[in-house]
Amino acid sequence: MEDAMSGGSIMSSESDSVYEKDEVVFGNKVAGFVLEEFAKATKSLKSGLPITRSNGVKEWTVLSSVIVMMPSEMVRSEDIKDVEKLDSYELKCLCWCTGVKAVPDKVIISKSNGMIVHDLHSEILSFRALNYIIIDEISQMKHDPDKYESFLIERDASNGRFRIKKGLKFCLYISEPPCGDSSTEIIQHNLSDSLPWEEAVPRKKLKLQKNNCEILRGREFFGKLGQVRTKPGRKDSELSLSKSCSDKLTLKQFLGLTNNITSVLLENNCYLDFIILPQDKIVESSINRCFKNRIDIEFSQKIFKNSKKYKFHQLKVIPTTISYKYCKPISLAIKEDNLQIVPSNLSLVMIFSSKFEVLCNGVKNGTFSKKSNFIKPSSQSFLSRKALVKKSLDLLDETEKSQLSYVSWKKMNKDRELIKTHIRELLRNWVCTGVDDFVFQDL
Repeated sequence: MEDAMSGGSIMSSESDSVYEKDEVVFGNKVAGFVLEEFAKATKSLKSGLPITRSNGVKEWTVLSSVIVMMPSEMVRSEDIKDVEKLDSYELKCLCWCTGVKAVPDKVIISKSNGMIVHDLHSEILSFRALNYIIIDEISQMKHDPDKYESFLIERDASNGRFRIKKGLKFCLYISEPPCGDSSTEIIQHNLSDSLPWEEAVPRKKLKLQKNNCEILRGREFFGKLGQVRTKPGRKDSELSLSKSCSDKLTLKQFLGLTNNITSVLLENNCYLDFIILPQDKIVESSINRCFKNRIDIEFSQKIFKNSKKYKFHQLKVIPTTISYKYCKPISLAIKEDNLQIVPSNLSLVMIFSSKFEVLCNGVKNGTFSKKSNFIKPSSQSFLSRKALVKKSLDLLDETEKSQLSYVSWKKMNKDRELIKTHIRELLRNWVCTGVDDFVFQDL
């Protein structure tokens, strides 16, 4: 049956579904709401969405949206896992983001200075957008405390600190399974020859460059399950060490949705409760392995023993039978010579307040130059590392602002940095990307 809202199709697969009917109903409610709101927001948009190119080749992309679930008075926060009661929550889309690209490490190291967005996958852009919104809400509350009432942030009556409002739930809609471990088997199943790509760089060379850590690119060695991978890319493309969305989502079960900046500004944390994924592209064993079974939960709990802000929060995957108009066809064979449908080079970022950008190569579309080693400040996204720090500068205390560089300032958040290090070690082979630093005086 055709879905008018998304321009896609509703697939009937309830007979072989491992999910409860209530879960599918809830997943369809969220997906339908996201796609309907996105259609309204992009109705007059002239660029940023996938197109059919002049040679007849069609583009596809991935759409993600962070949804905040606001409880009615009759719903208590303890009801989080009771799907039947989720109907009592009001939904609000905070952002819509598209994208499937990542910037190579050598570009980040040589050009960025905090102004290039490394990871342009839609899920990660959505999290950056959420943190932009948190900073913006705190800023408005601070500068106009008597008039501005936030739907997201409140002040602790006992100490005046900002915090995420109690009772809120956070949901992430994604039109495709996250790249990496949670989707390895579904991708392998849909390859025409069921073979992974060859290694783009000799394994020996990579080990020497990265302290003997084994680096798995997105589609290398499907037999190695439960392992950290980089973003997928063409086998002849330059290497990006940005981790897969599966790995980053796994990490967020420990660190929460706040980033280095908002974790300092907020007294508490917020965690992802649900991920909505297309039912026909979910492999349950992959989901369970990626987000649960590959983690030593008992050992990880010891890491949080002395932490008041961080914990392990298990996310739940919910299916939807509603598809996105520009999704990647499930039957598409991933071959280098397949030119019938290709991924879009652009990323679209839209925030509920009508702020939006189109990005390419980590900066505003049309502003990136391969020949220049300099990124103009006007080219950077409002989601770039430097832009987010600049927006939050008047919210930070003088001690924090006195730090010489962004990297040195990050290290001040010892609780977060320690937990991040422990979890990366727990997942193994987490090779960090190149340093992208800048001094606060530049702001």
